[in-house]
Amino acid sequence: MKTQTLEYTNGKTKFIGHLVWDEALSGRRPGVLVFPEAFGLNDHARERAGRLAQLGYVALAADTHTVFFGSVAEVRLWTETIDPLLYWDGSHRVLL
Repeated sequence: MKTQTLEYTNGKTKFIGHLVWDEALSGRRPGVLVFPEAFGLNDHARERAGRLAQLGYVALAADTHTVFFGSVAEVRLWTETIDPLLYWDGSHRVLL
C-alpha cells in the first residue's frame, strides 16, 4: 500500500487528508472518501482508508475538523466542553 499526505483547499481554507492506494494495481480505480468521526482525522479513519485500498479503491481519509481547531486534542476538548451544553430538540442540537 502506498500512502500520501494530501493537502487540498476550499477557497482559503486548507485541509490535510490521508490518501491510500495499492500501487501494485494499474489503471483507473474507483475512489472513496472516508469521513472521520467527531474528533477529526485520526488513526481509525486512516485504518479504514487502508482497508478500502486493500479492496482496490483509492481512498482519501478527509480532515474536516482539525483545520479549524489545530489538532485532534483541541477538537476533543471543544466537543467535551460544548457537547454537555447541547440538547436534541427533535430536529437539531440546541445550546441550553
